[in-house]
Amino acid sequence: MFDNENKRILVDIPLTTHTRKVRIKSRSMFHEYGLNHSTRSVPFGLNNYVEWQIGYSLIDKEKDKSSLPHISFNAYDNKQKVLYELSEYLYYLSSWNMITSSELKKTFEFLSNLDEGDFEVPSIFSPEFSYS
Repeated sequence: MFDNENKRILVDIPLTTHTRKVRIKSRSMFHEYGLNHSTRSVPFGLNNYVEWQIGYSLIDKEKDKSSLPHISFNAYDNKQKVLYELSEYLYYLSSWNMITSSELKKTFEFLSNLDEGDFEVPSIFSPEFSYS
């Protein structure tokens, strides 16, 4: 829900009910991928985190799910789409002057210049890994 008057975005993130969009995971080290965590039988701990599969856009025929159905664009696949979730959040944060268009452009440029290798974490079994 978007609260224009108070400039707030309210998001339900269900931690104890299973959804396709939110999962609770456990990991022993920060840079590891987590394993599914049963919130109904095991209490939350410091090694838990929320995995949120956030959307960016919706096809035009689903625009009733967007808070901004009047804003549409042609996506890379030439389909007409509307803003959804992350795109809506960025729209509101920008319209509320919480982030600037310059900051968004810099972030886009930074992300556009990342290489696939920038996301790799060395395995303890790889020759590049060092404990020092």
